Amino acid sequence: MVENGRVFFRPYVSLFLEVASKGFELVVFTASQQSYADQVIDALDPTGAFISHRLYRQHCTELRGAFFKELGLLGRPLPKCLLVDNSPISVACNANHGVLIRSWYGERQDQELLFLLELLKDMQGFGGDFDRYLVQRYGVQEFFQALQGR
Repeated sequence: MVENGRVFFRPYVSLFLEVASKGFELVVFTASQQSYADQVIDALDPTGAFISHRLYRQHCTELRGAFFKELGLLGRPLPKCLLVDNSPISVACNANHGVLIRSWYGERQDQELLFLLELLKDMQGFGGDFDRYLVQRYGVQEFFQALQGR
């Protein structure tokens, strides 16, 4: 969260980065401009110990003024890719590879990243096959297909 030129970080973000980076490759994929995003990412991970790659607005697909994140651009097997985003549109575009996280507006009691760590721990039990886990847990793609069939 940015306020008067200062950046505030979501509670538990340091713990999240430290723990998640031990079992997963962390890539920041943002629709923000690179000049802004780099400043925030550098403040989050000043030594580069946790975040291995960065993708920015120029890596997004633009459609009618909206920016969409295509996980195929990562060059990784899609079953091993997971998009964590606060945008329902971004998650919907990556139905079997996305987890919707609540937006953060500065609440100090926020525990969303702790919940996300638990989810990642559960996913590791699926051998890194994230889409299979998400299909079984949420069935998001089937939900969208059902909506289209109406």
